[in-house]
Amino acid sequence: MHKFNNKHSAFSLIELMVTIAIIAILLAVANPVYISYTIKSTISSGLPILESLKAQASEYYTANSKFPANLAAINATSYSDKYIAGSSVGFGNVDGSGTNGGYGYPYCRFDSNHNRIGNGSGANVKGYVLVAFKAPAAINGGILAMFLVDNGSGPLEWYCTNGDSNCPAGSMINKDYLPASCQCYTSDCN
Repeated sequence: MHKFNNKHSAFSLIELMVTIAIIAILLAVANPVYISYTIKSTISSGLPILESLKAQASEYYTANSKFPANLAAINATSYSDKYIAGSSVGFGNVDGSGTNGGYGYPYCRFDSNHNRIGNGSGANVKGYVLVAFKAPAAINGGILAMFLVDNGSGPLEWYCTNGDSNCPAGSMINKDYLPASCQCYTSDCN
């Protein structure tokens, strides 16, 4: 008498569908985290550029009692790569006028807690350095900037923020993507 072997050597359709469902769930969770990570990484790549420009601009300000009008004044050139559209410096006068480096006038005003408190004349910004992004799409046109601010109560301080329509002109970068030192940029951050 011959015995039949009922042992299967392949996966059933149900097993394959469960496996595909698990992979789909993992991808649905992992993809947004990965995208957020790449955006934060791109923005972080702009910080060393800002720090370098900040150091050069501070040195210029100390030596000349005014902020450099452009990158040439501090022997620097605009940096760009596949993620960064360019970098710039500019200065602000008491009436809010100044140079814009192609990215908008520094009409910003800040309080002593680094919160942006408005725009317009009487700006307490002495100058700014900035980096403008062009990729990835979530931050295309976004600006990360550092402002040299005189609050009238002690030494000048550097504040980090991102762009809006006036301060300097550019699109806002989602606060969740910004480095911790740049996340509080409006009066609603308290």
